[in-house]
Amino acid sequence: MNKIKIEVDEDTLVNALDGFIHPGGVRDLIKDMFNHSQSAKEILGQLLLGENLPIKPKVGQMGYVKMEHMWFTNKEYTKDTVLDVKGTLSCKVIRINSYVDYSQVTVEFPTYTIGGEIENITNGVKFDQFIWLQEDLRIIR
Repeated sequence: MNKIKIEVDEDTLVNALDGFIHPGGVRDLIKDMFNHSQSAKEILGQLLLGENLPIKPKVGQMGYVKMEHMWFTNKEYTKDTVLDVKGTLSCKVIRINSYVDYSQVTVEFPTYTIGGEIENITNGVKFDQFIWLQEDLRIIR
């Protein structure tokens, strides 16, 4: 299946939804939500096209995140060490944010400090950037 990207401005989408949703105030709520986040627009567009929402992991869930999706200051001390598994870091979900937040999942993972000590730090990622523990890391590119 090929993916296509559709760009729709807020007014066009709100006008289209106005035909489905009639309670007062919903129009302003939807418009505010779209102004908050590009993710909100993308997710609503996916739902309108019949796609499913991304699956949320649970707090405490173990998994992996590709290092390229992580932002932390001492990444260079962790890369190519025993903590780096094929470009991914083992992590634990510590907080679930909302679908419209830029960082939908907050994960905790071990990393090396400048002094070579291991410490746990946190990072935010999107739902689709979290790799479930049961997924085979051999196929990750």
